Amino acid sequence: MVPSIKILPPEIQNQIAAGEVVERPASVLKELIENSLDAGATSIEVNLKKGGLESIEVIDNGVGIQEQELELALTRHATSKITYFPDLLSISTYGFRGEALPSIASVSKFTLKSRPKYQEIGFEINVKFGQIQPKKPITMPYGTHVIVNELFANIPARLKFLKTPPTEKRRSIQTFLKQALPHTEIEFKLFSDKQEIFHFYAQEDILSRLTKIWPKHIVSCLEKINFQDDNIQITGLASRPESIQARGDRIFLYVNKRPVQDKLLLSAIKKAYEGKILRNEFPQVILFLDIPPELVDVNVHPAKLEVRFSEEKTIFNAVRKAIQNTLEATTLFSFHPTKTNQPNSLSTIKEIKEHSPIYIAPEINAKPTINFQTEQSKKNTFTQNKEKISVVKEDFVYLGQIDKTYLLLKQANIFLVLDQHAIHERILFEEFKNQKTEKKKLLLPLNYSLTGEEKICLEKFWVTFNKMGFSLSLSANNILEINAIPSPFSPEEAKLFIQEILSKQINKFEEMLKIMACRASIKAGDELTTDEALALIFKWQSCPNKEFCPHGRPTLLVLKDDILAPLFKRGK
Repeated sequence: MVPSIKILPPEIQNQIAAGEVVERPASVLKELIENSLDAGATSIEVNLKKGGLESIEVIDNGVGIQEQELELALTRHATSKITYFPDLLSISTYGFRGEALPSIASVSKFTLKSRPKYQEIGFEINVKFGQIQPKKPITMPYGTHVIVNELFANIPARLKFLKTPPTEKRRSIQTFLKQALPHTEIEFKLFSDKQEIFHFYAQEDILSRLTKIWPKHIVSCLEKINFQDDNIQITGLASRPESIQARGDRIFLYVNKRPVQDKLLLSAIKKAYEGKILRNEFPQVILFLDIPPELVDVNVHPAKLEVRFSEEKTIFNAVRKAIQNTLEATTLFSFHPTKTNQPNSLSTIKEIKEHSPIYIAPEINAKPTINFQTEQSKKNTFTQNKEKISVVKEDFVYLGQIDKTYLLLKQANIFLVLDQHAIHERILFEEFKNQKTEKKKLLLPLNYSLTGEEKICLEKFWVTFNKMGFSLSLSANNILEINAIPSPFSPEEAKLFIQEILSKQINKFEEMLKIMACRASIKAGDELTTDEALALIFKWQSCPNKEFCPHGRPTLLVLKDDILAPLFKRGK
């Protein structure tokens, strides 16, 4: 028998809609808070019981719902937010579908109380799993009061997918915070099992609210974002690169104050931090993107968590630039070199003393030069030129090398600890990128037998390798001949570099340059003379993004005596 087509009853329609809109207590809370915001509330109170599994309560002082519209508010697709189709193209409210309340009421014991300011009394209407009861008059303050009890009690299949009360509570708190952060003009209160968790006062700025949410050491590392480009405005806060974490749960994204989950915005943030943090690290970012409503489609996801931009490339570039500008304005440390002639190196310690405030500490003696050919070839890249160095403003004393890995400098009450490998990586990366390295011809070519797969890969990278400073030729039997290499490389390192690129099939030019800089740079354990260390420092000081190696690791550590003193229990 062929099944007949029929229209589903309203209660089943609402339960289907609830499956799209209402996933757990946190999603119920999101919809209710958004209704309060659309109602113009200046005070919103949330009460949770057992993480929202037993009860979710939202009280506001918004405009309220008229008596004759209470039942209508519980009807699907009944809304005060839009009237005509063009309204969908420029939505400025948080809700607009008219699905949230009827969907929630169909899967819970639901109570709606409301009173407009001009009415003397309010009215209450109760719904038991979709069955609407007659409304009744009540005495209440103006505004709206919604109570959701026993969520999904009538749908055991949905109920079993909910987590424990602590987990649901944590998710509900996260939803509350995301809604409360951008609306600093509104008072927000959150109670869990009658205990106050958060109280944000009206007119409290976002930093004040964040100090109640995040640890103080994280908040202290946040810098303000302020960017304007035509009709795009981007504000918020972004952490300095030294403040990172293993998860991305402190990245809050807003489009016209609407919390969103958007891959485009996340990728723009990631791009802005590229080279400043490692790939598996995350910053803390609060990003507010304000654009004309017609340039963003919020009618993409039933829960309105995803958006679609009409000009994706423009938005991506604006967000990336906004955060990059913020990070560039707040570096860890700056040497501020002058605009005089910038030589590649230095000649003698005497010249350093005569022409620069950075000088060697008198008690430190220069160490003997390393005799290993490989290490010397690396050092030659920053000790070739004998011209005098440019003057820098800070009076730093070079104290010496620590554990053949770190370079120590001092100025007044500040110590700088530089990672010699990381700063050399940054120098070489910039030189490779700007093609400032020389090609070094080998007396005898290096031979490397290619596999069939490596040969195919080599054909794709042939031009790139030549651009990097290699001279290659391919002889019979898939033998690769390396005839010239970039000057910072030793022959063996050059061969290993090509093998690595071909075996891993790394096809991004910048990634190749990062590996190239890493392989060719000085390593931990390489002993440096004072001349060599200072030459390295002076080349590094003029590099862009010098606070980080190309992979995103920090190149320096700034230690103040107020950090060191407590470690030695001074002043106690």
